[in-house]
Amino acid sequence: MNATATRRFLFIRSLAYLSICLCAKAGAEIQIHPSVSVRETYSDNIRQNTQETAVLVSEITPVVEIISDGARSDFNLNYSMQNLNFAGDESGGNTNHTLAAGTTNELIEDWFYLDGETSFGQRVFGGGSELGTDTLTLIDNKSDVTTLRVAPRIDHRFGRHNRVILGYEYGQVDYDNLVTSDSTSQRANFQWQGQSQAGLVNWLFSYEDLQLDRDFGSDSFSETAAVQSGMRVTSELQLVLRWGSSNADIPDAELSVDGDYYSGGLIYTPSRKLQLTLFGGENDAEAGILFVPSQRSSFRVIFRDREVGLNPGESWFAAISHRTRRVTFNLGYSEKVTTEQILQVEGVRYVVDVDPVTGLLTVDPLTGRPLPPRLVLDVGIADSEFLQKRGTFSIRYDNRRHSLTLSFFDEERVRPAVNRLDDLTGVQFGWSWQMNSRDKLNLSVSHEENEFDVFATAFDRLFIPITFTRAINESMNFSTGVSRLQQRADSGVMDFDENRAFVAVVKHF
Repeated sequence: MNATATRRFLFIRSLAYLSICLCAKAGAEIQIHPSVSVRETYSDNIRQNTQETAVLVSEITPVVEIISDGARSDFNLNYSMQNLNFAGDESGGNTNHTLAAGTTNELIEDWFYLDGETSFGQRVFGGGSELGTDTLTLIDNKSDVTTLRVAPRIDHRFGRHNRVILGYEYGQVDYDNLVTSDSTSQRANFQWQGQSQAGLVNWLFSYEDLQLDRDFGSDSFSETAAVQSGMRVTSELQLVLRWGSSNADIPDAELSVDGDYYSGGLIYTPSRKLQLTLFGGENDAEAGILFVPSQRSSFRVIFRDREVGLNPGESWFAAISHRTRRVTFNLGYSEKVTTEQILQVEGVRYVVDVDPVTGLLTVDPLTGRPLPPRLVLDVGIADSEFLQKRGTFSIRYDNRRHSLTLSFFDEERVRPAVNRLDDLTGVQFGWSWQMNSRDKLNLSVSHEENEFDVFATAFDRLFIPITFTRAINESMNFSTGVSRLQQRADSGVMDFDENRAFVAVVKHF
């Protein structure tokens, strides 16, 4: 067993032992959910290239999930072993192992907490695409990926008005390839939030230190500190002073400016529905509005011009939402310095298996139901930083039998050091029809365009899957479907079409 595998299994064993012991002590119930799926898939271009290879893929995948939920400790472990046989291809077959484990523990009540996650699986790397990993496809740019995260913290309230948080987080990502850099991350943070006995004066102190070490390529470092203090003049008006400092060293120096800022301003809340903010000072200016006319609607826009820190200069943030009995509408815009792996983390850390475009729970094509929570996290940063400017729009309609979703996104990734601008746009439509209590039909159409200034070939992808699912009984589901994936590139070298058809049965024990 290699060093990576040894670390992974030792950590999983430690997590499992600690969590199950704590859950047992708290009287928690340990649940074991085994299942197995059998699937036959036909693909007319399994390698997704210009030289089409048609194969029939036989798949048997056993899955075991262990859940332990206690008052002070939770533990979740999910393991699957996907066994594939490719009839008509010289590769023969392979086995893909996927494992995810996570735990949250309150070791000392109201004082000391310990969280941890680890995962092992496969991922497509490179290419500039954010499409998910397809374990059936026989392509070269796939790799095993191991992730690890340990996060102890102290979180305690001193009296009614003071809360102190002191935390540390260690993360690691290991790739089984020579293209993508392995990485480790260390994050330390401190926060003290409090207010006076009468509630007229409040304060917030925060500090964060983040270090990202890459096996090859430049490392990253950032250190930030901030202090904010407010005094309530009236029930509607609060005067605020704030100061901050930033010190960072990232590969693209133009995305960061070291220095201090300070400003003064006010927060005006004339009613429960409206809040206005205004700040001005040295290297810092901000204006914002939060309008919540009803429980179903909210409108928030923030403009900031801060000359220090990550993404110095003018930036915008907007989030507008409205919902009725059947329709949900969302519109958003944000700007931030990030990396591709940070975006992948944000897509799964808090709400697992969420579509990155629509923000909706991903549906399991075998069961027709939202996928269960799984702790699969990437916590290290193995690629260089860039400035992301992203706008999104989505609208969803639901009734008792039909669900319709339409969403768009438009994103720019700015890398000043190499004078590169990547433009990504996408649109997705989804329709789910609950035909009766046992049968369900899902249809989706997604189109993504990627345009690059240099170093890469612009391409667009079109993906159309159709799936029918039937619940045979409470523990068994049958599904069948077809799909088409089409890619076109400026150079023509990356052009391909792939059509698939499958039948599958899933049995829960």
